[in-house]
Amino acid sequence: TGTGWQKQPQELARVRRVGGIDIYTPKEVEAVNGTDVKLKCTFTSTQPVSIQSVTVSWNFRPMNSGSDESVFYYQDVPYPPMLGRFKGHAVWSGDIMKRDVSITLLNVPPTFNGTYICQVRNRPDVHGSNGEIFLRVVNKVSLSEISILAAAIGGSCAVILILLSIFVAVKFYRRKHMEPDTELQPPEHVWKDQTRFNVPPLPFVVLYTLLYVFYQICSLCNHGISGRYLMMCFMELCCNRF
Repeated sequence: TGTGWQKQPQELARVRRVGGIDIYTPKEVEAVNGTDVKLKCTFTSTQPVSIQSVTVSWNFRPMNSGSDESVFYYQDVPYPPMLGRFKGHAVWSGDIMKRDVSITLLNVPPTFNGTYICQVRNRPDVHGSNGEIFLRVVNKVSLSEISILAAAIGGSCAVILILLSIFVAVKFYRRKHMEPDTELQPPEHVWKDQTRFNVPPLPFVVLYTLLYVFYQICSLCNHGISGRYLMMCFMELCCNRF
């Protein structure tokens, strides 16, 4: 399982300040079901920090207000859980000398919804409040404005390509099945109707507009050659048509 998508508030989460230890955690993290998520927890201390002086405890409080469960423990070396729901799911992601005591949960299921408590002690700093993170496991990623815009642009490009393909197919089909003398000498009602030659039909105007939009998108995406090629093909077909 790869590293999963996670959502954290831009504002720095809560800061617990008691005694000589300050603990920093985000208030809430969102992860997709079946992916990995990092629970960030850092600290500062008025006392010197060393690998031997710091102990870290991670605990879990279920949403149904059940009893707390041990998730991870660190003292000199990491001690991942050997029993319970977090066995094989919690790994160390921190660096004591950088004041980082984060952990990563692997392949998170919906049963991991709840509050995670980060407790840090740096002897002789043994007093202080804990950091708390609420983890929400969802079935799919919430669409952001950028995702919606990307989907809209992709859908527009697909529609433009489909319309252009249909137009080209119909054009070549008609040309292939048209009699030579009919193509050279159009019917009387056609050449008498000057509007067919002066005013393009509405579908062509719409298609041209869509292609122009697609050309601009291709230019922004550094695909100007493809956009120009499609525009040239369309203009050639329009010249043959009108």
